[in-house]
Amino acid sequence: MKDILLISEKTIKSQSYINDNVDSCYIVPSIRSAQDIGLQPLIGTNLYVALQDRVQNNSIEGYYKILMDEYITPYLVNRVMMEIQLPLAYKMRNSGIVQSNNEYETNTYLKDAKQMSVYYEQKSDFYGLRLTSYLNHNSSKFPEYRNSDCSGISPSKENYNTNIVL
Repeated sequence: MKDILLISEKTIKSQSYINDNVDSCYIVPSIRSAQDIGLQPLIGTNLYVALQDRVQNNSIEGYYKILMDEYITPYLVNRVMMEIQLPLAYKMRNSGIVQSNNEYETNTYLKDAKQMSVYYEQKSDFYGLRLTSYLNHNSSKFPEYRNSDCSGISPSKENYNTNIVL
């Protein structure tokens, strides 16, 4: 699979609460996780790869631009915010997992970082539902969404999300 980001660090920083001093070594892996784990199952591998191709070729236009700007970008911003909470709060060092300490800041606790992650997960779920609803109502405009094959992940065409287990 291609390693093409559908959203930039600059966009993440301008449309979220991430401070400008947050290093890209935290943002880029969070973008990759948001795309691979969150977005790809929603839109399917065919449309995901088609969007990566269009981003790489700088050819996002028409309905694809609307899809990216109004649906995928808000979803990814919130999904990245969900993905980045724990890596920002806890760092892996040779000595193990540590919390960074700065004399001018107070450390967050694991439960606080998890609570922030849940907060952004709920927001990304909302934008994910908007995205799948838009694609379901406009599937004729996105042949890659409509015609999935067995070589990748098929898109989720359900407009609901529940944590209820029977």
